Amino acid sequence: MKFKRQKPMSSHLLTATFTRAKADSETRSVPAVLSTETPVKRGDYQEILAHKTDSVDLSRFPLPVLVGHDSDKINIGIAENPIIDGGRLRADVRFGASEQARQLFEDVKSGIVRGLSVGYQWLDFIETGMTTTVTRWQPFEVSIIAIPADQNAGFYRGKTMPDQDQNTGADDAKTATPGDDNTHQRAIKKERERIARIRKFGQMSSTDEAVINDLIERGVGKDEAVEVMNEKWCARVDAETSRGDTGHYCHSRGAAHEDIRAAIVDGLLMRSGIPVEKPHAAAADFQSTSILEIAKILLRDRGDYGTNQSPAAILKRSMSTSDLPDLLSNVANKAMIAGFDGTETTHDAFVTFRQVADFKPQSRLALSAFESLLETHELGEVIYSALNEAKETYQIASYQRAISFSRQMLINDDLSQLTDMPARMGAAAKRKESDLVYSILTGSHIMADTIELFAAARGNLIANVLDAAGLSAAVSVLRKAKDIGGFGYLGLRPKWLVVGPDQEMAALQLLATLNNPTANAAAVPGSDFARINLIVEPRIESPSIWFLLGEGMERIEVGHLDANGISFESEQSFNDDATHMKVRLDAGAKALSPLAMVKSTGAG
Repeated sequence: MKFKRQKPMSSHLLTATFTRAKADSETRSVPAVLSTETPVKRGDYQEILAHKTDSVDLSRFPLPVLVGHDSDKINIGIAENPIIDGGRLRADVRFGASEQARQLFEDVKSGIVRGLSVGYQWLDFIETGMTTTVTRWQPFEVSIIAIPADQNAGFYRGKTMPDQDQNTGADDAKTATPGDDNTHQRAIKKERERIARIRKFGQMSSTDEAVINDLIERGVGKDEAVEVMNEKWCARVDAETSRGDTGHYCHSRGAAHEDIRAAIVDGLLMRSGIPVEKPHAAAADFQSTSILEIAKILLRDRGDYGTNQSPAAILKRSMSTSDLPDLLSNVANKAMIAGFDGTETTHDAFVTFRQVADFKPQSRLALSAFESLLETHELGEVIYSALNEAKETYQIASYQRAISFSRQMLINDDLSQLTDMPARMGAAAKRKESDLVYSILTGSHIMADTIELFAAARGNLIANVLDAAGLSAAVSVLRKAKDIGGFGYLGLRPKWLVVGPDQEMAALQLLATLNNPTANAAAVPGSDFARINLIVEPRIESPSIWFLLGEGMERIEVGHLDANGISFESEQSFNDDATHMKVRLDAGAKALSPLAMVKSTGAG
């Protein structure tokens, strides 16, 4: 069994050598070989860096030369004049004029300091067996290090090698017997997941590469590593703030923190079984993280390091800020929207949706068709046509429900109220919208002309049973429909046959008969009858009533105050330490015209 390697989200380190014999004391420059194509052991696979002209991205040269990969301190020199030659990347390391730089130059020249480590990032790679060839990569810094490791490869490998497993499942796998193959592979997979998750969090929290590598090499667990990186992150921010130097770093940290919040939200949703269409890349890292641990992370980010208190005290402090309540509210809101969008309803097929601005009466016009064109003689006057209109009016209303989420539920890490209930509330909002629509079809609905939507006077209320003759009669009503000005036929076509569950089988058999020449020699597969869509709606409780809806004219409009009509609010209660959540649907529905809708009582 072979596990596919993933492209690193962070950087690698590689040890190189100085060419001391060519050191230039005047310019304080020393030629160095930064990298070669020599294979490097990376856990359970070999890594080879390609050294063709188009393989190495040199755009970041000249590179800063640091001491021990310490990016908090100013660089002591630069690496410049890069050359790719004979499968090697060469450059000149030029030391600065500071006292530390001068001393290091003398130590390098005399051979006391020999280690030079290069930081680089994968851009593209290919896999062949147990070998990964990095076909495109970018060096970004060079560091003076104390102890090189591998002297036999022609250039040194530093102890900060990120993917070289030490005392992990990968090492154990080297001595595994054939019978232990599954254990071996599971250990390798587990170790890779640990490394990948530490790197993801390190990248998001702007953790120094040296810290990330140290955590990986010491075998620190994922959760402990996240806590260590978060503490260093907050400590660094506090130090920057005390010096008054917060501009650039805090801006970067803020963006990273929002990224972490997005990952936490997606992780909690996935943990609750709520589908996330495009989850954050690091969502899996927080899928098993408790709410208590999340509260600790948010508190430390605020500079509150008193996280060794009781869970109740930690959560109380965290809920007193806006961070944890806002995050939980975001989770609940997304769960509610997922419930709303994931609820299957039938009315979406034949209604139109409109966003309205307020709760005032909404007026909608159904304009008449244009009159027939009249012949105009030479220099004759053009006759203007008068447009008739029917104005329908409706108002949206608010429909609401609320739940509470107690502090005890947070301590117990119970997400059911936080995600399941909002999702059900969202589903209830969608069902309420469907109730509004079908109440128009099944109940009394007075139009602007003071006549019921379905009435014998309109010709759209019939009594036929649901059979071929009855469907033909309903289609005939649609075909003969004229516009409200009486100027001409609308040319409506039947589109939806809407029935209750009691008539589902009869409707299926009827449509199949009309469309299937094998069952009925008179069937015409390509006719409009064959294109009728069946909608079975349980809100139609009558065993005999059915509807035929046509396309080509306004039918029913659903108005929403917002894009989808639902909104979510939450607030903290001082008296009972609870989080109160409320879902609201601001919506209304109105039939705009009776012309494209036919109702049959089925009385026969």
